[in-house]
Amino acid sequence: MIDLNSNRITSAMSAEAFATTKSDIQKLSQSLSTFLIKLDQEDTDGMYRMSDADKTFVRNCLTEMGSAGDILPAYVKSEDIQQDLLCGDQLLELENMLSELLTNVRRNRMLANHEAYGGAAVFYRLVGAAARSGSAPAKAIHERLFKYHQNRTKTRAAGTRTAPNTDETQMN
Repeated sequence: MIDLNSNRITSAMSAEAFATTKSDIQKLSQSLSTFLIKLDQEDTDGMYRMSDADKTFVRNCLTEMGSAGDILPAYVKSEDIQQDLLCGDQLLELENMLSELLTNVRRNRMLANHEAYGGAAVFYRLVGAAARSGSAPAKAIHERLFKYHQNRTKTRAAGTRTAPNTDETQMN
């Protein structure tokens, strides 16, 4: 049960702050779109996943390429390989930063929704108690909320983490 005295999220972003944040994310996306190539799952399925040992191999090859210029075909350019390696390192750094941010956003969304549902559940229980005590307005409210709450309880018992007929992004 939620502890209503320790509600950790007590306000939403202002409309202006939310719009600014969305705009900043769009600017970041646009900034990266001049650099990134749009790839789908099929494009990446056959690509090699580079490990740290593989990076060491690439760096060692680049070192050796400096002294083997006479045997390199024209289409193998150490500068291109160096730029690809640098690009991979830069993208990994961005990926780590964005991944950490996305994880934090997801966790806070879950917390906000958890606290909202917990507060609503407390209200539902209070209305139920008032309805059992004979309050006609409470009984009407309880009856309106009962169908949803009954479905929510059945869904949870079945092991589902989202409410029935709702978007998961709104309920988790």
